[in-house]
Amino acid sequence: MNIRAALSATAIAITAVVAFTGQGASAAPATPAGTTAGVVTLAGPGYNVTVRTGDLSSAGTDANIYIRAYGLLAVSSEKQLDDSRDNFERNSTETFGVTSWADLGRIDGIGLRKDGSGSEWYPEWVSIQNLVTGAVAFCSVYTWYPDGAATKYFSCAN
Repeated sequence: MNIRAALSATAIAITAVVAFTGQGASAAPATPAGTTAGVVTLAGPGYNVTVRTGDLSSAGTDANIYIRAYGLLAVSSEKQLDDSRDNFERNSTETFGVTSWADLGRIDGIGLRKDGSGSEWYPEWVSIQNLVTGAVAFCSVYTWYPDGAATKYFSCAN
């Protein structure tokens, strides 16, 4: 990458952060405890993760559910999918916003983990939408998770 392209990419990233956070470019971010001053981590593009739980007897769970996405540019950190609703009940479709992931590029797979704190679970599918590009990865799951903890991996179509 030449210098002009690098500067252009940096300007676009700063513009995106300003648009996303509403803070002017001159506003210096506070340095969180335990970090090095002068190091700024820019937020990723933002993703919506949608999970469909099946309409079968005992398909829902109260367990904690986690996801990791595998993209061409990066592998995401693991993210717990949770909000104020009673998540992952039978015959439900829920969407979770994820802003902590860097740009993953095209997503080709996911790791879906259920901890051992709830009953078995039957997810049908997961979709992940990049909120900047609009690209959607669709991952067919249609798999029973046991009563205990389990992690399973699935391919995604784009």
